[in-house]
Amino acid sequence: MKDDIAARFKRDTATHELTVLKDDGLYRHLHFAQPGNSEYWWDLVTWPGSLAVRGDMGGEWIFTRLPDMFKFFRSDGGRINPCYWSKKTEGGRLSCEVYDEATFRQVVTEHFVESVRFGDAPRGLGKALRADVLDWDLSSEDEARRLLRDFEFRGFEFSDVWEWSFRDFDPWFLWACHSIVDGIRRYDLHRAIPAVEAPAEHLTPAWRHRGVLYDLTRDLRDPSGDHWRWLGSWDEDGSPRVVCLTDPSVQDQADPAAAVDSMASLIGLYREPLRHLRPTVATRGGGR
Repeated sequence: MKDDIAARFKRDTATHELTVLKDDGLYRHLHFAQPGNSEYWWDLVTWPGSLAVRGDMGGEWIFTRLPDMFKFFRSDGGRINPCYWSKKTEGGRLSCEVYDEATFRQVVTEHFVESVRFGDAPRGLGKALRADVLDWDLSSEDEARRLLRDFEFRGFEFSDVWEWSFRDFDPWFLWACHSIVDGIRRYDLHRAIPAVEAPAEHLTPAWRHRGVLYDLTRDLRDPSGDHWRWLGSWDEDGSPRVVCLTDPSVQDQADPAAAVDSMASLIGLYREPLRHLRPTVATRGGGR
């Protein structure tokens, strides 16, 4: 079942994104969701000594162990350890388990095999057990236990069935374990990306203004016919700094770059977009 849950978790969260709501030392609040869709979202919340996981997963759990619970849960290769981790929840392992029909069938079959091995099983016991117990709807633990408790064949009865456990890990608990490991992995990747002081739109030579994307690798022409070129730098307001290439007053200067203007003010002067001197190609990157 654990392998099935691991594969399902990957499918359920393939397009999820991380949003850091709080990141203050051991106090964290991380939100994971598919943009525009609340299905299978989850949160990780930590404070000294504890981690809570909650979301669209059929339950929520609080774990307590180390001051920094991310250190407790970090895992190489995405492996989970539900047996150990369940013991660190507030309710213990029982709070992480549910009745499981497959486990019921397995336990009953094991006791039947044991009875046959020790010679306690009358002939025909297996057929009777299938007809009176195993072939019935066993999705309800109460009904399954009633069938097993009432079963009798030629004087044979199972003893102490009230002690038998038919519980296994809640599939949603296993899903939550995967969400913790994957959430920490995403968080670590987020923290590993170095901060960039320049706005993201400045990482590529393009600039968006009033809905128009300007390719800054190409020279521009204003409505009066003057040609402009980007200097590779930015004004304090984030506007590209440009120099006029055709203004005679600029041509007479020893340093044409001294006659610099910002594209924002240039567009504000003419109140219309600038034109590229050559046909543009598709550009990458953002901009304003």
